Order: sequence, then C-alpha cells, then structure tokens
Amino acid sequence: MLVKKMKKSIKIIVLGSFIFIVGCSSINPKPISKFSSSLQNVKSGMDSALSIDYEWNKDGFINGFASDTDSKLSSLKIIFPTGTNGLFEFTDNKKQIYLELKKLRPAVYELNSCLYSYSQLLVALTDDSLVSVDEFETMAKELNANLNKTYGALGLDVDSKANAIISTAAAEAARLYIEYKRKSYFIDFINNNQQNIETYSNHCIQLIDIIYISLKRSYPKMVEPLEEEWQAAKNVDKRIKITEEMLSINEKLIDMIATLKELKDIYIILPKAHKDLAKAVEYPDLNPAGITELYNSGQRLYRIYTQLLSENS
Repeated sequence: MLVKKMKKSIKIIVLGSFIFIVGCSSINPKPISKFSSSLQNVKSGMDSALSIDYEWNKDGFINGFASDTDSKLSSLKIIFPTGTNGLFEFTDNKKQIYLELKKLRPAVYELNSCLYSYSQLLVALTDDSLVSVDEFETMAKELNANLNKTYGALGLDVDSKANAIISTAAAEAARLYIEYKRKSYFIDFINNNQQNIETYSNHCIQLIDIIYISLKRSYPKMVEPLEEEWQAAKNVDKRIKITEEMLSINEKLIDMIATLKELKDIYIILPKAHKDLAKAVEYPDLNPAGITELYNSGQRLYRIYTQLLSENS
C-alpha cells in the first residue's frame, strides 16, 4: 500500500514538474523581433512622407502668395497679442496648410514611436533578465501617457478605454509573466492589448488618408508655375530644364503615393500581425502569416522611402 502511494506521489511530482517546465519554457524572440523591426520602418517612412508634403505645401504657398498681385508681405508678419504668454499669430489669420503640417509632423512621429516602443517592450519581455516588474510598470505608464498626449495633439477622438496602448488587464498579465515566466501570461498580455492596437491602426489609416488628400492639393501648386514657365520659354534648353523639373516632381509624387500605400497596408495588416504574436508564442514552430506579411511590407517600405529621401536630397 505504501509503495503504491509512493508511486502515485512520484507520478504527481513528475507530472507537476512537466507542467511547470512547459509553462515556463522560453519564448522564441524571432517573431517578435520581426514585428518590431517592421515598425521601425513605419516610423521613418511616415516621417519622410510628411517631410516632403510639408515642403511641397510651403513651396505652393510661396508660389501662390508671390504671384498674387494683391498679396502684401506685411500680412505674413508675426504679432504677439498682449497677455498671451509667448503665443503668437499672423497678421493675416488665413490658415496656412504647410504650418499645420509642420505641427502635425512631430505628433505623428511620436504616434509611431509609441507603437515602436511597445514592440521593443515586447522584445524586452522575451529576455527574462531585461525587465523587472517596477521597470515594466514605469515604462507602461510613460508609454500610455505619451500615446494619450499624442492622440490629443492630433485631435483624435478616442474612447477613454482605448486611449492607451497597454490596457490594465494587459499590465497585470505582464506582471504575472515577469514573476512566474509562464507563456499563458505573455499570451494574455498580447491578447488584452488587441483592441487598443486595432483602435491605433484605424486612427493611423485616417491620418494616411489626410496626408494623401494634402498631396493631391499641393501637387497642382507645384506644377502650375512650371506650366507657365513652359509657355513663356523661348528656347529648347529652357524647356528641357523645365521638363526635368516636372519629371522630378512626378517621380517624387509617385514614390510618396507608393510610401503612403505601403504604410496604409501595414496599418491594415498590423492588428492581424499583433494577434499572430500570441500564436507564435503558443506554438514556437509556427510562422504566422500576419507577422510575415507585416515584415515583408516593412522591407518594401524601407526601399521606397530611402529612394524618396535620395530624390529629395
């Protein structure tokens, strides 16, 4: 009877040890690293598109202002109203789109930086020695505060439950993972952030559409002066130079549209790729399609925006 009890106890101990080992086995960092590297390209790609959109809108404003015989340079003067504590305004209060883009650019960059920082936090969690509970809580609070502030700066109307990137439930799952190193807690961390990632992606898609509309408006302002110069040109050499300028603008526009399209595709893929991270953690030999799609799109984006930057240098 005693022998039977001992055998039964040994079986329970062995089974318990097996469950503990399986629960605490290390996480394959490769899918998460691929996810993160893709988001680094998103941050740079969006910034390059906004940079050129700003320059085009500014050039368009200059061309339009200079060619308008009713324009007065004094209307561009900056004034400082009494008691505004350093705030300023222009003598002419007409909205200048290029200045709106100038304000938009750092906020969009910060928006994408928040997502990239989140992905880096995921990478750090896969290394048991990198993050303590206290460090995670500090990083999560800073990340959520930055995203909330950025949503506000961009004028995005976000539900209070989705204005963070790391939910309360996800933060608790992360704490449990750091303490006990069980895969199930890591998976919970990812899944509990899914709704916030979907909200984030939808807002980024809206921003892409806004930038595209801005490009459509700024392009005619860039080429109209060239068309006028072409009509006035008296020799072939002058027309060759104008033609080269026109083709250069067209090439930039084509690359900018390609950049925006790839960015939009990435934001569409992002929720699926994020969801697939949980699958990749649960099944280490799995190569989820969403992460691969996101990575490949990120690589295409890198090639497009580096070409765009070289054309603009």
